[in-house]
Amino acid sequence: RLHRCLILLDDLQMLFNSQQFAGQYKSGCEDYQQFFQLVGQLSHNSCVMLIGSEKPRDIAKQEKENHLVRSFILQGLGEAAAEILRAQNLCHEASWETLINTYQGHPLWLQLTATMIQELCGGRVAEFLQYDTLILDESLEAHLDKQFHRLTQPEENIMMQLANESHPVRLPELCQTSQLSAAAVLQAMQSLMRRFFLETKAGEDATFFVLNPVLKQYVKSRC
Repeated sequence: RLHRCLILLDDLQMLFNSQQFAGQYKSGCEDYQQFFQLVGQLSHNSCVMLIGSEKPRDIAKQEKENHLVRSFILQGLGEAAAEILRAQNLCHEASWETLINTYQGHPLWLQLTATMIQELCGGRVAEFLQYDTLILDESLEAHLDKQFHRLTQPEENIMMQLANESHPVRLPELCQTSQLSAAAVLQAMQSLMRRFFLETKAGEDATFFVLNPVLKQYVKSRC
C-alpha cells in the first residue's frame, strides 16, 4: 500500500500437496491462501504475479468475481521456436514447422528433443520425424514424471482413458466409459484443468476434451 510494487512468486505448485486434487495447500502454507485473498480484495497500487503449473482454487474463484484478478495461460512459442532449433544447429529447416507443432512449441520440450536429434540423427530433423510414433527424450519423460506423480488416482485414470481415445470426447462420454462415478470424473477433470493437462475444443452444444500428442504418448508409455 505504501509503495507501488511488483511481486513475482514462481513455482507456485510447490505450495500444494501432491496426490491430492489441484490447489490444496500443504500444512504450514495456508497463510498464502489468506495472502492471495487479501491481495485480490483490498485496495492497493501493487501487483502480485503467480507463476506455476497448478492454479490455486481460491484464484479460480476470485477471477470470476473480481476483474482485477486474471489468469493467463502460456501457449507455445509458435514460429519463434525456430530459434531454439537454429541454436542447436539442426538441419532440414523445411521440417521444423512439423517438429514445432508436434511438440506444441513448448520451449523445454523442443530443447530436449533438439538435443536428442543432434546426438542420434546428426541434427537431421526429417530423419527423426520418419518414425511412426512420437519419440520422447529421457529427460523429457523425467520432467513429465514430476508432474504426473502429483496426480490423484482418479486423475491418472482419466489421463489413461483420454490417452486411448482417438478423438476429442465430451464429459458424458467419459462418464459412461469410466469406472469412476460421474461425480469423481467431474472432480478429476476440474483438477486436471487446473493443472493445465487438458486441451478443450468448443463444439456447437458441448465442450470436448483431448490430450496433446506429447502427453498422450507419455501416458501410453506408462501403461
